[in-house]
Amino acid sequence: MTPRTPRPASSFRRGRRPEEALSSWTIEFSPKSEMYAKANEAGLVLRELARLGETRVTLIDEALPPSTSSPPSRPM
Repeated sequence: MTPRTPRPASSFRRGRRPEEALSSWTIEFSPKSEMYAKANEAGLVLRELARLGETRVTLIDEALPPSTSSPPSRPM
């Protein structure tokens, strides 16, 4: 398998300035409950991404269930 060099997401968008295309990435991260059941933590993933450089996190909470809809033993 030949390794590929990832390209920033912004390089795929039209109308971006060249310096943004070289320095901006968009990462969509949607952790599933199974991830937490195996002792993985989304916060650790985000922390490691932040160690690579400036980070901006945006929460899109539209898909989150109400906090009362999940039993306490089941991670959300």
